[in-house]
Order: sequence, then structure tokens, then C-alpha cells
Amino acid sequence: TMSWPTEAWLATINQEAVGFIILQPDLSARIRRANGGRNPLWREWLHWRRRAPVRAGRIAYLGVVDHWRGKGIGRQLWQHSLIVSREKGWQELAIGPVADENDAAAFLTHMDATRRQHYTTYYLDI
Repeated sequence: TMSWPTEAWLATINQEAVGFIILQPDLSARIRRANGGRNPLWREWLHWRRRAPVRAGRIAYLGVVDHWRGKGIGRQLWQHSLIVSREKGWQELAIGPVADENDAAAFLTHMDATRRQHYTTYYLDI
């Protein structure tokens, strides 16, 4: 079960789903501090701390159907998430991880998003 509120919006055109976004509070600092909640006392602290206001949000996923890209759908979803973030009192909005060379990275650069972390993903090619 999810213990943190998550919001999602679906963009539609003529009743066709063309994109969506999932937004949630960014709990990474708390989870890092609690070492992932591995210790039962830290797990209890995380449970207690979940009621406190959060200063940042996280876009868990933002996607636009391929043939609808470049038509402003992603920009509208992005702008909506910024409005909701301000309403919630969040001072930051994070997204990621995002690979360096893909459409998402190009979109975020175009939106003047600032990269503060770099992720390397590994995979096994069998």
C-alpha cells in the first residue's frame, strides 16, 4: 500500500489518452536519513514523519504518446505540475532519474530544468 499521496493527470484529445503525469511528495531526504527504514526504530520515525509537511515534490513519471510529442502536451503537463507544486508549498520539484541522451532529457533542458544529480544505469545484454 502507498502511504504517501500521489496525484496523476491524464491528458486527452478527442477522448484519446495522449499523455500523463504522476506527482508525489519527494521523500528521498527522509528515506536517506532513515537509511531506508531498515532499522525498526528508523522505520517508526519514517511512519511518524510522514505527517509533517514536505518541502519538495517529485515527478514520478511524465510521458507523452510518440505521435503527440512536439505538440505542447508535455509542456502543459509540466506547467500544471509547477502550479500544483506551488499550491502545496513545495520549494523544489524533482524528476528522475533521466538518461542523458533521450527525448526526456531534451525536453527537460528545453524547460530550463537544472540537473543536479547524475545517474548511471547498468544493464546486462544477454
